[in-house]
Order: sequence, then C-alpha cells, then structure tokens
Amino acid sequence: MPFGLFYGYEATLYREDRGWGFSDSRKRELILEGEVKELIQHVSALNERLTALEQPVAVGKPPQSDDKPQEA
Repeated sequence: MPFGLFYGYEATLYREDRGWGFSDSRKRELILEGEVKELIQHVSALNERLTALEQPVAVGKPPQSDDKPQEA
C-alpha cells in the first residue's frame, strides 16, 4: 500500500471550514454509534411511557351488551 501512513484516515485538500481534512473516521463513527444507541434507548423509554398513559383505566365491570344504560 503506497500510502500506508494515511491508512484509516481521510485526506482532502485544504478547505477553509475543515482545515487540511485529516480525520480519524473510526473515532467519529464510534461517537455517532454511541449517540444513536442513547437516542434509541430514549425513544424506547418514551414509547413505554406513552403506552402506559394510553391504556384505559378500568373502573368497575364493563357494561354488557344486554345491559341498559343507567341514568344519573
């Protein structure tokens, strides 16, 4: 491999916003992977809370189809 010195790195020409463009892409991948895992856990927790809130509250016996509605 003729450019063994740069193995595992991305190299680009100089850019004002990025400098010389040398970066450790694996390190960036690991950071993003950790952030995605945290977001997935957070969404799962929110889904569990939402499911618990959406469940109907059971009060007494549910009315049967033969029962007449009671007037208050």
